[in-house]
Amino acid sequence: MTVTVRSLIELEQAHLVCVAGASGLDRAIRWVHVSEMLDPTLWMKGGEFLLTTGIRLIDDAVIHEYVDRLCSHGIAGVGFSTGDSFGMHHQVPPAFVERAESHGLPVLEVPIEASYVQISEFVSTHLAAEQHRLTQRAFDAQRRLSSAALTTRGRTEVVRLLGSLINGWAAVTTATGRVIDVFPSSARRRLAALEADLLRVRDTGSAASVSDPRGDSIGIHPLGAHGNVRRILVVGKDSPFDAFDQMVTASAVALLSFETEQQLCLSPQRAAASDVLGAVLLRAKTLESQMEHAAAGLGLNAHKPVRVARLSVPDAGAKAVARLVHDVFSVREITSVTVTDHDAKSTYSLIIQEHEPVEQALRDLVTRLAGNTGRMGISSPVALADIELAHRQASVALAQAMRTWPRPAVAFDELSAYHAIIGLVPPREIDAVTATILSPLDHLDGGAGSGLYEETLKVFLAHNGRWESAARELGIHRQTLSKRIATIERHIGSSMESTDTRMTLWFALQARAASRNF
Repeated sequence: MTVTVRSLIELEQAHLVCVAGASGLDRAIRWVHVSEMLDPTLWMKGGEFLLTTGIRLIDDAVIHEYVDRLCSHGIAGVGFSTGDSFGMHHQVPPAFVERAESHGLPVLEVPIEASYVQISEFVSTHLAAEQHRLTQRAFDAQRRLSSAALTTRGRTEVVRLLGSLINGWAAVTTATGRVIDVFPSSARRRLAALEADLLRVRDTGSAASVSDPRGDSIGIHPLGAHGNVRRILVVGKDSPFDAFDQMVTASAVALLSFETEQQLCLSPQRAAASDVLGAVLLRAKTLESQMEHAAAGLGLNAHKPVRVARLSVPDAGAKAVARLVHDVFSVREITSVTVTDHDAKSTYSLIIQEHEPVEQALRDLVTRLAGNTGRMGISSPVALADIELAHRQASVALAQAMRTWPRPAVAFDELSAYHAIIGLVPPREIDAVTATILSPLDHLDGGAGSGLYEETLKVFLAHNGRWESAARELGIHRQTLSKRIATIERHIGSSMESTDTRMTLWFALQARAASRNF
């Protein structure tokens, strides 16, 4: 039972009498404070019952200011001592009574024979008893929540019981705000207006308190360990949350976080299974039935597109990479698989179920994992049956990202046709083609490759045959450039006026450059 100002009147041996503010007698007392200062609020938090003789309250103006100050500070009530000793007031000053009554501030007259210690002990004893009752009540509620969590419908039962215990409602949503459990069911419609608040809690990882248009108190709590917001608990009621509500909600958060981690975290066993099954999907010539079984085991929808990303992260352990990839995508309810490339150090293949924010999430992921040293190649969305093609696309994009690309992540769709085709053709076949096409240049350069004539041709073609700009970049006279191009034309047996010739030579030069950078 809460200790109120009315409780003190029931302390018969103190003989306290209410002389003002009877309407506020049910105010709760947080503590008892004794002071003769004209401004005791400097040492008070609010909710105190102030005991004073008012010995310094000598005129009405001072009294009015004093009472106003107490009321603005949220004091519970005043015990005003009266008597014939030590210059005390014989009765509570009329100005004090009048001002307190106007504020609804309860004032109890304390006769001189009443002991302050007696009053303080009464309040302290009852506050301690109330705290004990609250603790016991909360402990019983926590035990009931724990028992509910151990049932076959653990999460659902915890949500139902929590809503009942706080005389309000409760719900668990995914990190994206999709409702998983709610009690009572009518509270579901309340969650639609909280979308922005749910996303803020997901992004910050911190609990939040909000009020809806109806004035209800609402608490939003992240669920998960290690700073990972995997789900969200929302509780609400039509009055402020009290200490009991806060204690049982904290217990529910702990229980639901434990259940969430068990269900959604990436265990070592799950990571190992994903590595094996993901390799099956990426393997060439995997049968369609095998692919479907592997996809089902990984939680991938075989009828929806997937993307493949190739990730290079120096000095990052496989477990850390797999865990972060899982955490990034699981909060968005996107299925992801991490496969370790055992032929390339610190390189991984990621299989992600296609979803609107997937590409941007992948770009953010490489920066989070390895800062400026990580590189990633991202495929186009493909059907599961074409996952091998997506893997090759991602490999081509990764190779380009590791060569000269200014950003850490490259999507296959961003590459030029030359880079895309070159990357998809096996290196040995590309080398054979380029050696054949560029052999006249190699002969001119003495077989060394990347010599005078090859560089001249590359710059000339890059400037689309514009003599002045090409000569300027090469640092030679236009006539010198003209003679070199004429020499090249004689050796290849074709004119640079031919579009087909220029395209063929440019392709071969780009392919050779790509081959050297692999």
